[in-house]
Amino acid sequence: MRRYSGAGARQQQQTEAVADRVHRYRGVLLVLLAPVLLISFVLLLMPRAPASTSGGGLLAAGGRRWGPRAVEDGSNKYAVIFDAGSSGSRVHVYGFDENLDLVPIGKEIELFKQKKPGLSAYAKDPQEAAESLISLLEEAEKVVPAELRQQTPLRVGATAGLRALGTERSEEILQAVRELLRDKSSFKSQPDWVTVLDGSQEGAFQWVTINYLLGKLGKPYSNTVGVVDLGGGSVQMAYAISEKDAVKAPEVSDGEDSYVKKLLLKGTTYYLYVHSYLHYGLLAARAEILKAGEGNDYSECMLEGHHGKYSYGDNTFEASGSPSGASYTKCRALAAGFVNPNAATAKVKPSDFEENARRVCKLNVKDAQATYPDVSEENIPYLCIDLVYQYTLLVDGFGVDPYQDITLVKKVPYGDSHVEAAWPLGSAIELNRSLLLPPLDRGGNRQCFHRVPWSLLVCGLLGLALLRQAGRLVHRMWWRPRRLERALCAQGLRGTPYRLLAGDVRENARLIREACSRPLPPRCHDIAPRVAPFLTAGGRACLSWFGPVPRVIVADPGVAGDVLYSKFGHLEKPNFPALTRLLADGVAGLEGEKWVRHRRILNPAFHLEKLKVLMNLFSFIHSRRDPLFSDEVCCRRFPRAARRWAESVGSDGWCELDVWPELQNLTGDVISRTAFGTSYYLEGRRIFQLQAEQAERLVATIQKIIIPGYL
Repeated sequence: MRRYSGAGARQQQQTEAVADRVHRYRGVLLVLLAPVLLISFVLLLMPRAPASTSGGGLLAAGGRRWGPRAVEDGSNKYAVIFDAGSSGSRVHVYGFDENLDLVPIGKEIELFKQKKPGLSAYAKDPQEAAESLISLLEEAEKVVPAELRQQTPLRVGATAGLRALGTERSEEILQAVRELLRDKSSFKSQPDWVTVLDGSQEGAFQWVTINYLLGKLGKPYSNTVGVVDLGGGSVQMAYAISEKDAVKAPEVSDGEDSYVKKLLLKGTTYYLYVHSYLHYGLLAARAEILKAGEGNDYSECMLEGHHGKYSYGDNTFEASGSPSGASYTKCRALAAGFVNPNAATAKVKPSDFEENARRVCKLNVKDAQATYPDVSEENIPYLCIDLVYQYTLLVDGFGVDPYQDITLVKKVPYGDSHVEAAWPLGSAIELNRSLLLPPLDRGGNRQCFHRVPWSLLVCGLLGLALLRQAGRLVHRMWWRPRRLERALCAQGLRGTPYRLLAGDVRENARLIREACSRPLPPRCHDIAPRVAPFLTAGGRACLSWFGPVPRVIVADPGVAGDVLYSKFGHLEKPNFPALTRLLADGVAGLEGEKWVRHRRILNPAFHLEKLKVLMNLFSFIHSRRDPLFSDEVCCRRFPRAARRWAESVGSDGWCELDVWPELQNLTGDVISRTAFGTSYYLEGRRIFQLQAEQAERLVATIQKIIIPGYL
């Protein structure tokens, strides 16, 4: 005989127990696993950004967009961006292919047109400010196909110039621009697409533009380039930092832009340091430096030979050159007094402008025009002040080494063309469906999450709901019946195996039809094989299935008595399905307080005194002395039945009676008198007729729409 050690036996028992538990809860495990699989399927179906082979690449980011989406026409899409700066207004029109790489517009990679002055120069006439954009709008309409104009989004982003005017005046100008676009533009535009960009948005767009064109997106943050954009009214600085440094970023006051933005670009998370310095732009700096030298008839920063005044916003300053020429040293002192070196919180490495500033400041206007023919005539007088300020800003403001080389960029090479290095391209990229910047959270940071289309999200939620219902259905129709079947069979009950959905309903109906088709033997009182033929196969205690609900049929009086007399409370009333309760909700299905209330009403009819009367009435029918029931008491109790039966007696003294209706009438009269206190023939008959009619209708209805286990 083979023996097992105690440890081995325990290990085998433990293994079997684990396997049994897994088998027992396999339905629950499947229900839990199904949503995970569905969510994975939804994520698999999520739109993905196509791979880009060029340097421009693709930003695979998600979230809420600031503005509209660019429209697609086959493989091309367009976006029109107006840069309403302080030094002038510019329009950019970009085209993208299916990979969201830039495609040429005409002979150039983009349409770029500009016009001076900017919107802020029309602070007192908002209508004239709006009309200054008409010529640029017409240029944009020339390059966008006519059939796509109504679907091509147009954005107007005003920058530092309008921010410096204040909320009321800038909003008046923006409203005039909105009305102009509504009446005269063929592009798609909405009121909230014409707005003032905050400094952090402008800087972030600028950083995206440069790194997009250089093919740096998707690479580690250390491989990207930082950007310092010197505008007319402000200067923006943006560069990527490590996550460790991002945590150390200084806190900002309420209403101010956050220094660090979190972006997900081309699968890589960047922590972007962005800051905008208002009033530190080139045009604003001219005004501040000239303001610092007020009190003299001339400025030490203006070139010799220039006579005039300089206007910025609502202010006008003396801007005539000194007869002795500009002084680099004095102008440097004025610029150094304007720049606050403690205001900058980041370190960049620009190059040295000092040498050029010293040389330019020695020239007069005519010599400067000859030396720098590419500089516009209106900017020639300000060369000295501009170069001195740029040098002062980089060295004193940003704290850089005077001899560090930097790259000054007006346009960035892109393929065989050059693209304007400005924030509008970053804005146009953000307009496209697959090139998204994450939304701002409460702290000003941009959240990073994948955007799921609403339709896909709704379908996913509906799928989860349907999957949950399917799991519940499978549990009720298969796993639960199978577990109950194993448990009941383990107790020795025999019966038919469980069949999905219908159970034994069809089989029992077939057996009953076959039994009813065979006549009963003469004088046979064994009707069980006729009305319950399934008992023949299952025995006096068998298992049958009504849909997914098991039914234990007990035909043994002893077992039935034990069950009925049990005080353990294991025997519960049958649980009627909800659909059945709509058709019939009688006393047999009541539970709880309802059953207690109805039981109090019914109990008096079955008290001992009432039962004695009931038995006394039945005793009269058994105390007869002859077959004609001529007993006086009996006839007095049942005169109608006695007379009817007496009239049926033939000449030979015998008669044939249909016992079934007579017994119904007899017992009905007894129950009516006992329970209702009235005669069966007066009120009881009508009550029983209504009950019989209700039962017939219920049976007929169930036979038409029967759902085993549910109705």
